[in-house]
Amino acid sequence: MWRTLHRSGDGQNGRMPTTVPYPSDVPSGVEPALRALSAPTRVLTLRYLIEHPESTAAEVTAGTVVRSAYDALVELERLGLVDADRPKGARNGTPVRYSVNSAALGSSLDALHSWLSPRSDA
Repeated sequence: MWRTLHRSGDGQNGRMPTTVPYPSDVPSGVEPALRALSAPTRVLTLRYLIEHPESTAAEVTAGTVVRSAYDALVELERLGLVDADRPKGARNGTPVRYSVNSAALGSSLDALHSWLSPRSDA
């Protein structure tokens, strides 16, 4: 699978954003942390949910500088870092309450730390 990151700062002054490949040795458990930390809206959304569990998208938007937290919540839920209080098929326009999946977030951040740490060849 070809996974990519967008280089920040590109796309300004009429240039198209540049897509660069993930390093080839990125373990799958690291990807959720990389994706979550690669967008300020997702970082702010996670931080808000850690402090205010069981919040709706509207509450996250109102409590942060995030213009709309919905897209961040959808991606964080897809990554398994955020849980919703009801399954996708049972939402039917009712407000959904989101909370951080602390175990998944901790595991992914630990995997990221291990991957970033210097390796010994011993």
